[in-house]
Amino acid sequence: MARERDEPPPEVRRLAEEHAFGRYVRSGDAPWFPKTCAGCLVSGVALSLGAGLLLHGDQPAWAVAGATLGVPLALLTATGLLDRRGAQRLPRAHCFEHGMVLATGAELAAHSWQRLRPFEWVTGGYRQTPVHHLQLRTLDGQPLFEFGGEVGWAAELVAADELPRSLQLLDQGSPVNFGRVTLTPEGMVVDGTAVPWPTIRRISSHRDRIDILHLTARGELRATIPCQDTPHQRVLLTLARSHMPE
Repeated sequence: MARERDEPPPEVRRLAEEHAFGRYVRSGDAPWFPKTCAGCLVSGVALSLGAGLLLHGDQPAWAVAGATLGVPLALLTATGLLDRRGAQRLPRAHCFEHGMVLATGAELAAHSWQRLRPFEWVTGGYRQTPVHHLQLRTLDGQPLFEFGGEVGWAAELVAADELPRSLQLLDQGSPVNFGRVTLTPEGMVVDGTAVPWPTIRRISSHRDRIDILHLTARGELRATIPCQDTPHQRVLLTLARSHMPE
């Protein structure tokens, strides 16, 4: 969950000032369900099974099995629901204009946006509530932090920091890499294939993929790139659309 009005602790502000991260924006928490609720959910299912065995078992052995499963798991479930210490240890990202301070318990670590790569995608199939993911990875591809809840504000914040830098490189004639897609002054290079700007008809993002529609000698061709392979998706889309023919 992102908390727009929360003020970061003084030690977080001091660390951000040391790294010239600029103005404080918001803080965001990591998703808590996978780490704190999964065990409770499994325990709850097993508890139901145990209770059923205890109430409906015809043989003494079934009753013993029901009690054996149900009572300890009831204690586990109650402990998991009431104990918030695990949630307090989950990482929290205090976000500033040019970077974040990642707090894990009492440990603080400063990371500039320039040294991180954001990856965005959406999960959730038919009739399921879509879940928007924003994962930050290090330059060598290691996952560092994933935002929970509404993630659009954080994605926009990171994109606002990166866009001027990428635009300047492109204007200077340098290629800008976005994973399997590279932008150049002449066009895109998609999985090693050059696609000139005049031939590109559309680039769009669809939940878990990016589609690039372009013309070839054989007609229209669609290239598809997974979002989880594409860092700085918002910057890529903005720059590409600004260079495509109108």
